[in-house]
Amino acid sequence: MIKRYFDVRPGEARNSASGFITLFGIMAAHALLEVARDALFLAELPATRLPAIYVGIAVLSLAAVKLRQRSLLRFEWRSCLAFLLVDFAILTVVLWFFARDGATWALYALYAWPAMFATIVITAFWTFMGRLFTIAQAKRLFVPIGSGGILGAITGTALARLMVQTLPTPTLLLAAAALLLAAAGVPRWGGGRETGGGIPPDARAVNAAAGLGTDLAVIRARPYVLRILLLITVTAATATVMDYLFKSRAVAAVPAAELPRFFSTFYLSLNLASLLVQLALVGWLVRVVGVVGAGMALPALLAVCCGWFLAGGSLLAVLAGRSVDGALRHSLNRTANELLFVPLPGDLRDRFKAVADVVGQRGGQAGAALLLVLFTTLGLDHSHLAALAGMLALAWLGLAVDLRVHYLNVIRHVLDDRRQAGRVEVHELHVDALEMLVSRLRSDEPDEVTGALDVLLETGHARRVPTSLLDHPETAVTLRTLAALAAAPDAAAAPRLEALLRHDAAAVRLGATQALVAARAGGA
Repeated sequence: MIKRYFDVRPGEARNSASGFITLFGIMAAHALLEVARDALFLAELPATRLPAIYVGIAVLSLAAVKLRQRSLLRFEWRSCLAFLLVDFAILTVVLWFFARDGATWALYALYAWPAMFATIVITAFWTFMGRLFTIAQAKRLFVPIGSGGILGAITGTALARLMVQTLPTPTLLLAAAALLLAAAGVPRWGGGRETGGGIPPDARAVNAAAGLGTDLAVIRARPYVLRILLLITVTAATATVMDYLFKSRAVAAVPAAELPRFFSTFYLSLNLASLLVQLALVGWLVRVVGVVGAGMALPALLAVCCGWFLAGGSLLAVLAGRSVDGALRHSLNRTANELLFVPLPGDLRDRFKAVADVVGQRGGQAGAALLLVLFTTLGLDHSHLAALAGMLALAWLGLAVDLRVHYLNVIRHVLDDRRQAGRVEVHELHVDALEMLVSRLRSDEPDEVTGALDVLLETGHARRVPTSLLDHPETAVTLRTLAALAAAPDAAAAPRLEALLRHDAAAVRLGATQALVAARAGGA
């Protein structure tokens, strides 16, 4: 069970440990910043000011992402990440100096600060991890490395919960800065050198120098990538409306003096739930329903919670919706989204992630903010906001359903292109790829059938090969089917195997003998 989640092999320990510890510190600091942001801002200013800040964050993110891309190009990853962490630590201390006196502009800056931190530092961290590991390694190692982030978030919110009992809330900013400084030393002295992630330096230079219009043109020409971008945009919009609905209801129900304790306790509970989901649910659900199917869980549950609120659920329904979002978005939904990127070529993946941050994540947030401004201007109440969130969640669900066909087409392309064979994790095909391979066993093209059989045998899924293929007219198909039956014996196939003992081809007779021995041994 432990190896299933922490399958770190020889030569991978140094980079894995460095990533785990660095992400632990980053997410612990981010959790402290979030608690301080919500408690200080909402204690002094009304929640109706939040939509304007969402728009501002989107605008600032446009410059931040290109700055991050150029930093990734110019510096070796360990130095660049350490530099970013030290910079953010220093600026957090500066922000503390002004926010402790309640300066209005500092409160606005503080609210935007965790979002900018996530746009630059957290995304840069995962970009660096992508360069350190092959895709096959990443699918194994991102689970233990990602658990460091969840544990860091739990530690940060638990620390915030303890600190707000006896210390002023702005002190959380100093604790966050200290954690960032401590984390800065880990990649610089503990991380290994990057392998390049399969992306040539000249390709990185082109990506970094490209403008947003060029990036969008590249994405617009690829239906699969465009649909992922739309999905991310609607996801961000839904989360923004739910977050605003939650905070506006919380401010109305919780006294200002109790907000630090309320937010620290609530976020701690969410992070604990997220860890449980990451360890107990994510891997199983992806295996059972596939990548796109796993991504449908969150919007479906959010739509249910919005319906509950509209039916009279009040604050409890809002808390449930925000809890579902907090527990699943950074565990199940993030994992599903990351797996959607896996089939993409490395250069396109890096370029798309940058655009996804600006146009998808922040663009969706800004679009939702403009809707919120309209709603507050018209004087619409929380029921209308819940209806908006519910409609966005249903749109999100519809996009996920539509995406599945395009995702399977991309999987088909990867399986067809032998040049991309090294990008496939050979022993951990998920349900979508398996369905694609099994469907190819019914093809009229022998080469397509044998290719699918080769992959199923190589990946240890011999049980998915039907015994009816023993009747296939092509000898190559028959031989591979016999190999599958030898690896996964089926007693019911014994009569067909006995008939093949009289086949004209010696290789078929030998394969039938081996499969028949295995079938009878299994039956005994």
